[in-house]
Amino acid sequence: IKIAALNIRGHGNLDPLHSDNKWNHLNQLIREQKIGILVVGEAHLDVERRDRIETLFNKRMRVIFTKKPDTPNAAGVAIIFNKELTNVKNLTTHEVIPDHAMLVETTWHDQSKLSMLAVYAPNTTMTANGEFWQKIDAFFERNRRIRKPDIMLGDCNVTEDKMDRVPMRDDHTGAVEALDNLKISLQLIDGWRMTYPDHAKFTHVQKLSGHQTRLDQIYIKAQVFENTYEWEIKQTGIRTDHSMVSVKLTDKSAPKIGHGRWTWPINLLKDKILMEYIHSKGVEVGEKMDKMLEDKSRSVHHNPQSLWAKMKNEIRDKAQERAKVVISKLTKEI
Repeated sequence: IKIAALNIRGHGNLDPLHSDNKWNHLNQLIREQKIGILVVGEAHLDVERRDRIETLFNKRMRVIFTKKPDTPNAAGVAIIFNKELTNVKNLTTHEVIPDHAMLVETTWHDQSKLSMLAVYAPNTTMTANGEFWQKIDAFFERNRRIRKPDIMLGDCNVTEDKMDRVPMRDDHTGAVEALDNLKISLQLIDGWRMTYPDHAKFTHVQKLSGHQTRLDQIYIKAQVFENTYEWEIKQTGIRTDHSMVSVKLTDKSAPKIGHGRWTWPINLLKDKILMEYIHSKGVEVGEKMDKMLEDKSRSVHHNPQSLWAKMKNEIRDKAQERAKVVISKLTKEI
């Protein structure tokens, strides 16, 4: 399953059918990139807007959000579940901090539980940012029966390492320490930094100053991190000054799925060279089978079944060889 987070800086035009409505673009994004779960920062939702979105994109989207009453045009965090890829039944939701933090637990691969904490940290002051992480920590202290998150993701509006800023500098000590204490309490690590320990890449660019920061994060439990791959930061084409962070997560108990069988491109059926090869191979193997019956030379290792299997493999190899030639010609013609 692919899990991602993106700050969209508001929904754009209120009309869901308008080209500047960002939820149209989000629907396209999760479809094309096969995103199972997307955390959306600055979602600017209320119940009416959420219902319109779910009606318009009923086939694909289930949307859960948190919002302060009477403030539909500020902040807010939402989680989009792609119904084509995820289980949206029996979701368990906890509003940790209205407007800014929400915990959702889902089931995947039938029995496995996955708990996610979606966050949009305050950027008004760094003192408020530090208090935000402290409030989340206090929430789990008060509610010990609630499952702690396997993943915490979203726009954190703080950087832990000077390497995550250009120009490089340390961020507010109080906010960094509060976030670090929460990570220790929840046993979370910075998955992207663990994957790229010496690499500098950023998720936010200030247009006026040109300063860059890695504000958008995916924190994850160490045992879950072992089953992740393709940690990415990339732009989406949606009108925002943030890039999307994403990771793919696999269930270690899930069965291994291989590459599947090779299939013939339909154009090979018209390839004269391949058809002549198949015909000649069929005649050759048929004659060998007839001779085997006449001589009564059948054995465990030399029999019609082994001849047939060998012929099929040889035809497959020849087809793969011809496919490279035929498809290359078609590509040049196009």
